[in-house]
Amino acid sequence: MTTSAYVTTPKLQRRLHEGLLGIHIDLYATQLLKEGHCRQSAWRCLRVVSDFGHWLERKRISLAEVDERTVEEYQGFWRRWRR
Repeated sequence: MTTSAYVTTPKLQRRLHEGLLGIHIDLYATQLLKEGHCRQSAWRCLRVVSDFGHWLERKRISLAEVDERTVEEYQGFWRRWRR
């Protein structure tokens, strides 16, 4: 399964697949579908993961460097700018 189960707009599809975590987004969408998430809940989850991947790229942080401190820093960013 792909993100197309939750997102039909080509522009949004492309955006989800960009960024550091973009290669994993379809696997995550499949898991959300298996867990029975509704479209709105799944879209919110996919958007956060995609945004986190873009943020990591902008900060030049590799996946191997991600730890609790990195996630906390991102959460602070999210609270300030993404409400």
